[in-house]
Amino acid sequence: MATRIVAAVDIEPGQIDLQPVAYGDRGCERLVALVAVDVADLATVAIRRLPIRRQRAEAEETGLDRRQRRRAVSEASTGAGTSLPLPYYRLFNERYSMLCISVNPECSPTLVARLSNYHILMPDSEHPFDRAITIDGLGDGRFVARTTAHYANMVGPFGGVTAAVLMQCALEHPARLGDPVAFTVNFASAIGDGPYEIAARPERTNRSTQHWSIVASQSGGVVATATGVFAKRRRTWSRTEAEPPLSVVPFDRLAPSASAGRPPWVSRYEVRSMAGGMPSDWDGSEAANSTSRLWVRDNPPRPLDYASLTALCDTFMPRIFIRRRMTVPIATVTMTTYFHADAQMLIAQGDRPLLGVACALNFRNGYFDQSAQLWDDQQRLLASTHQLVYYRE
Repeated sequence: MATRIVAAVDIEPGQIDLQPVAYGDRGCERLVALVAVDVADLATVAIRRLPIRRQRAEAEETGLDRRQRRRAVSEASTGAGTSLPLPYYRLFNERYSMLCISVNPECSPTLVARLSNYHILMPDSEHPFDRAITIDGLGDGRFVARTTAHYANMVGPFGGVTAAVLMQCALEHPARLGDPVAFTVNFASAIGDGPYEIAARPERTNRSTQHWSIVASQSGGVVATATGVFAKRRRTWSRTEAEPPLSVVPFDRLAPSASAGRPPWVSRYEVRSMAGGMPSDWDGSEAANSTSRLWVRDNPPRPLDYASLTALCDTFMPRIFIRRRMTVPIATVTMTTYFHADAQMLIAQGDRPLLGVACALNFRNGYFDQSAQLWDDQQRLLASTHQLVYYRE
């Protein structure tokens, strides 16, 4: 497997120098990696674009002819990838894109990481979440995703990762405009183990907003649908009326919640509860309320982005378990997330834990709701989420 390094790239004679990757309309920079590679160890360097933003690649060099420049631009723009001998050129990307550099391991390149806080993504340490949301483009807004054992639930995959996969289809779509501000997922049926197909399309694109329709299907039937609103955020007057949780116990002073005996996806998140954790005694005695206050992050820790924030919004345990101290069959029917954070806030949070609070408003006749908020460790509201859950007795 090739070594993958996520970063913008500048190829010069004798080295590959990975430069800062910039995010956001105001150019907030996230330094991802700065690595020197001895080009003498490499036969070719394959470069392909990760279409995480609407972008257009341009090539600029002193050693390539016009035909080679056109080829580099075309293949980088389509995401097909380009493999060239080692003349040097530079790829620029509109709206601060990412590139993925694949280095043939047989060449045994010497990678010298400079500045220890930069991030290099190696294949043997690829995060389970990144594998779970990997999608393959089929063209014309169609993608293929696959379930993974790491995020399995009692029946089918964890709903949060399904929502993240649908989100990822919009994030990687070449027509994408801006960042997500609202996203609704309707879970129509359990997804079976294996591949499933997603069709994503922007229904309308305005100057600063974009409206999405996304449909996931498997074996000829619809398994999930989603609608989303993306937007270009502009700096305006801003205030938060919601109040963060009071009497917060520091993350390091709390013990992680147990995941033994629970579905595999539970162990993919590190949860430390202050109140309203999973009951220690499942005696069926009714609690006064279903409110939970907790810290949560990916396990192992992973830098926050919109896909992972989407999944994190579904990590709160079912409110009926907390309120009734008993288990009943449940299934989320629909979940809506509102994103109050721009990309720069997510980058600033990094892989540090989020502060979460969740409660139910009503349980009645087979359905209950859940309202939740996720805050960063600076007490800034990142997302609010609401879902409706079916339960059976």
